[in-house]
Amino acid sequence: MRAVNIRYGAFQRASGVVTGAGYIYDKAEQNERNCTDRTLNSYVLVYVLAGSGMYKDAMTRERKVTAGDVIVLFPGLQHSYHRVDLTEIWSECFIEFRGEIFVALERDGVISRSSPILSPGLQEALIAESDAIIRDYQSAGPGDEALFAARAHLLLIRCVDAHKHTAQSPNSRSFLTAACARLQEALDRDLEIPELARSFGMSDRAFRRRFAELAGMAPTHYRLLQRIAVGRALLTDTELPVGEVAEKLGYCDVQFFSRQFKQITGMTPSYFRRSPQPRKR
Repeated sequence: MRAVNIRYGAFQRASGVVTGAGYIYDKAEQNERNCTDRTLNSYVLVYVLAGSGMYKDAMTRERKVTAGDVIVLFPGLQHSYHRVDLTEIWSECFIEFRGEIFVALERDGVISRSSPILSPGLQEALIAESDAIIRDYQSAGPGDEALFAARAHLLLIRCVDAHKHTAQSPNSRSFLTAACARLQEALDRDLEIPELARSFGMSDRAFRRRFAELAGMAPTHYRLLQRIAVGRALLTDTELPVGEVAEKLGYCDVQFFSRQFKQITGMTPSYFRRSPQPRKR
């Protein structure tokens, strides 16, 4: 499991509290077994950033989840989720929370155990807010509980609202799944979007517009996020020099790689590698 920015806290507040937050890149098979027939005592928002798999719980039938889906895990509800193809990368971010304000969301029907999968798509604003919560949480301490609970509460509501307003017909879901899979291929090589569009029987403009409508970002930006995610994993799990990491990702200019890496993560590759390694989930 390639894991970064994972932390669990021991904060206590009856009204609401975030108790864990982090990223998991390229989830390992052992970690997936830990998500089999599991029951938690907290709510967890799992935002799938790359890959696809299956989810099931004690109340709902098994269903497919893919990049851009949000799995809402409920306390006391046994559940499982896993990849179908173990060669496929599964990456996610998660925020774990508990308390009365989240119980109220369920009681009022904003979130429901009968509909645990939200499909807002890979919306840049939702990804950015998730990332901000995770990163700020790494340095949070006693006294910050109310702020993080409020931010988690708002993020969850925004995911629900985005789900309601995103077209999710079978055709659109099939297109998005296939397009994301193609955009994740051969990250070390250039990909011509017009050529990709033609493979879907679409013009370049129509493909870009359709993808942005469903994913919440341009296809080129989605591919950049996948490339940087692999770069993070290489910096975390290997001792390859930054230049070699850039080369493996198809960059001819290590400085350009560093600029794009900082643009997405807020840190240079060298600073990211030097940062303390967090505890794994």
